[in-house]
Amino acid sequence: MSNTIVGGKGNKRKKSIILLTAILLIAVIVAVGVMSGRLYISIKDPGQKLVVLNNVCDDQIITRYNNLPEDNYTESLGALASDIEKMLNHTDDPDCLIVLYDYNVQMLDNQKAKDYGQMLLNMSDRNIYPSSKNSVLISPDAIRESLDMIQKGIPLDSSMG
Repeated sequence: MSNTIVGGKGNKRKKSIILLTAILLIAVIVAVGVMSGRLYISIKDPGQKLVVLNNVCDDQIITRYNNLPEDNYTESLGALASDIEKMLNHTDDPDCLIVLYDYNVQMLDNQKAKDYGQMLLNMSDRNIYPSSKNSVLISPDAIRESLDMIQKGIPLDSSMG
């Protein structure tokens, strides 16, 4: 019978190499995630909230919305709304929702205006609001008033948007 110790120096070295390789692999994955913008690492205070938003309607969309021609506002707004509805995750972005809400109020589509208005209110309850770059800002109170009117069966008028 041999007095050889099982798991001697060779085993410890293999474990160290495996552990080091795993740590390096994790570091590379984290670095790639941070550099690609898919991973964000931060330290927050206990009282702070972390909110993750899809930024679907960027400054280009907001600029387009702000510069709609007054002579065919509804038609241009409809074209913009149509473009937004084709975008992935547009209902997760309050800037998209404000355009869609405005358009459906203009078109007197109470059901869609109600749906988009409710989405905006749900976001405002979580302190998520459209960009202040929007020239048409609609307060949560004005949206609530519109939703109350719809609930009571009072048709919206296009000046509500």
